[in-house]
Amino acid sequence: MSEASGGRSPALIDTRSGRFETGAALVAAVLVGVDVPLPYNTPLSIVVGLALLPVVLNGGRRYRSFVALCILVFSTVGTGLLIAEFSSAPSSTSLAIAQCMRVLSLAFAFAVLLWARGRAGTRRTILAFAIGMLVSVPIGGIHLLNPWKFDLGLPLTLIALSLPFVYRRPIPQAVVGLLLIAVNAAFSSRSAAGFLLIAVAVSFTITPAADAVRRGRAWVVFRYAQVIAVAAGAYFLLQAAILDGMLGDDLQERTQAQVAASGSVLTGGRPEMGASVALITSNPWGYGAGAIPTPTQILVAKSGMARLGYDPNNGYVERYMFGTSFEVHSTLGDLWITFGIVGAVLAIFCVIVLLRGTGHAMATGTLSTVAVYLVIRGVWDMAFSPVYTSVLLLPLALAVVAIPRRTLVDDVGVR
Repeated sequence: MSEASGGRSPALIDTRSGRFETGAALVAAVLVGVDVPLPYNTPLSIVVGLALLPVVLNGGRRYRSFVALCILVFSTVGTGLLIAEFSSAPSSTSLAIAQCMRVLSLAFAFAVLLWARGRAGTRRTILAFAIGMLVSVPIGGIHLLNPWKFDLGLPLTLIALSLPFVYRRPIPQAVVGLLLIAVNAAFSSRSAAGFLLIAVAVSFTITPAADAVRRGRAWVVFRYAQVIAVAAGAYFLLQAAILDGMLGDDLQERTQAQVAASGSVLTGGRPEMGASVALITSNPWGYGAGAIPTPTQILVAKSGMARLGYDPNNGYVERYMFGTSFEVHSTLGDLWITFGIVGAVLAIFCVIVLLRGTGHAMATGTLSTVAVYLVIRGVWDMAFSPVYTSVLLLPLALAVVAIPRRTLVDDVGVR
């Protein structure tokens, strides 16, 4: 034994070093999941990513989408600041910083979670992240009217589907998933119940890894079509159950009102889509980071919402959507309006990464119910959730399905 090793064998040192790094990666994943208010609303993931920058960059480079996403993130921030610089519209410096920090957190959180996945495996990374989300609940305050829907449902769902005796086990995944669907329906969390229904249905189409690797490209295309058919069927099944009153009278009444207002559950429940289309059509180049809506721009947005049969003359539109900034309740819309076309490209690229990663996991037989759930949430958030909430969960979804560069299946990453 060498003196440098203090009388300990190199194998023992390596083992202890590996365990320490794995533990550090899991702690970092927990911190990334914590949503605490820092100055200028800076996400904690940026602090963690900067502190571990050399390590997480090395881990991130092992995955195909990492470099491209980082380039797009920094390009998006630069474009938003450039648009604001040459715009004569009113703006806020503090708002611009907060908006840029949210977008930057996507790259830093993605890097940290990829490193954690490479060190500790996918299942434990999801579990650690969800624990971080639970830690955030008492910090941010609990919604007493419906704590499950607004605070506890998402982290507890991720934890339940990532337990060792559930993760990637067909029957336990289905049983836990169905129980979670019932709980979400009981607490009026309609979208979460729908996501879980689709995730459970898709999980039954997953082929074991030993069989999947022997299939060709045509089989992968077939699997995509199969998943789309299953997802569509699950969506319409849930909608029919709601409209028939099988999930409660309150949920039935709200859904019927949305359909009556615009002819569709989607447009009736998300009238902000009209505002997004109107604002982007009026100025497809974007309004710039920190931009404050003018009365003329608010009228343009309202006209788009009115075309969907929604009355926009209310406090929600005046105070929440356009009181201090542009908020159209869509990550794609928020990024496009604030950061221009490059922001829209970033959103579309994230969707491509999610879908391509899902296809890879299907082709290798490594897809899990929790991964499907995260991908569905990620794609949904791009269309129907504000950017300040979606950037917390989106990096996890991206990291879970990211494709390794050198191997068909990442032995650690798919555990």
